[in-house]
Amino acid sequence: LPVMFITSKYLSDVDVDCIYLDESWGNTIAVEHLLHRGYRRIGFIGEPNTQNRLDFFLEIMRRHGIEVNPDFIHVGPERGEDGGYKRMREILNLPEIPDAIYASYDQMAIGAIHALQESGLRVPQDVAVIGFDDIPIARYICGGITTVRTSFDDMAAIVVRILTHRLQHPEGQIQQVAVKATLVVRATT
Repeated sequence: LPVMFITSKYLSDVDVDCIYLDESWGNTIAVEHLLHRGYRRIGFIGEPNTQNRLDFFLEIMRRHGIEVNPDFIHVGPERGEDGGYKRMREILNLPEIPDAIYASYDQMAIGAIHALQESGLRVPQDVAVIGFDDIPIARYICGGITTVRTSFDDMAAIVVRILTHRLQHPEGQIQQVAVKATLVVRATT
């Protein structure tokens, strides 16, 4: 049976067809959007499964010559909205807070926005928030969360096309396809 491997990065040593979201690109457009909007004190919230996005964030900031305050990086065990809320509460207890938060995914962004609003802060006037994934509810929270969109419909169509080709040509060239994300700018930045 033909196999299609779905991953988050290019894998040079895999001998099956692959499709991957170019997370490097997605993270780059997210961070550069914040930088182009004038934010410089940018924090990051996540959980252990989002270490890859944290690494990209730090690399992009370094590439732009922006020093990241390590106090603005909060990664913890809780996931989803609860994790975003708790990480943001930790940041809000600092003497100085960031002017923008890069949430590793949209559910984290939702929790962070709730913590900010609960503390009397305005998004984006006091603290901007950006997420990743463009989940359906993202357009309805706080006037819409700025996020990085991944087109799962396009990815599914590509997977079907490659698997169909593989059925017809089992010995054909192995393919690795990168899917680039797009930035969706909404009210939180």
